[in-house]
Amino acid sequence: MKKASTDSTATGTPTTTPTANAAPFGGTMAEAPLYHAGATIKGPAGCNTSGYAKFDFPVGQAVKMTVTAEGPAGTCLSVSYLKANGGNVDGMMKELCVDKGATETWDVQGLEGGSFIQMSEQPPCKSAGITIAVQ
Repeated sequence: MKKASTDSTATGTPTTTPTANAAPFGGTMAEAPLYHAGATIKGPAGCNTSGYAKFDFPVGQAVKMTVTAEGPAGTCLSVSYLKANGGNVDGMMKELCVDKGATETWDVQGLEGGSFIQMSEQPPCKSAGITIAVQ
């Protein structure tokens, strides 16, 4: 896979080549950058605001995603695997905290209309980051 040129580390092949200041996450599902299997996305989580990434896995394809919360002790993220209509996939709304359970590997499937990750840092905010590796 080629590495996208962004300030944050976003690997994989986005559908468009981001500019030097492109963010690895969009502010809405409609603005979410598109990633493919094999991508690794690293960026800030955002405090009291959601960030989104979209994936174009074929419908029904089994995918492993390793999701890691990063930051100082006490940092927690809310991370969800979403359907194209914005609803959570059953059981896929998770809390990841740096001091306990900072990393999870998810077994998910490609969804009709695209698969999304939504994440945000939970207060008190400490400038958290997130890494999502897709296999």
